[in-house]
Amino acid sequence: MTIEGTKENCQKWAISIPEGGTAELIFSSDELANELDLHNKTRCDCMTHYQNCPWIVIEKKPAGKITNTVEQIKATI
Repeated sequence: MTIEGTKENCQKWAISIPEGGTAELIFSSDELANELDLHNKTRCDCMTHYQNCPWIVIEKKPAGKITNTVEQIKATI
C-alpha cells in the first residue's frame, strides 16, 4: 500500500459536508481490508461515515488513472 490510504491522509480528505457534518468514522485502506475482508484485493484508499449520510468511499488518483479508480470503488462498495 502507498501512503495514500493511511489514516493520516484519510482524516485530511474526510472534510465536513453540508447536512452531513464531520466524519464520525474513518477507515484507512488497511482497516477497510480488515472490516470488509478485502485482504489482497483492490480497494479504495478510505471509507468514511457521516452522521446524516451513508458511507462514503474515497479514492485519490491522477486524472490518467480514472479506470483504476472506478474498479477500486466497485470492489469496495
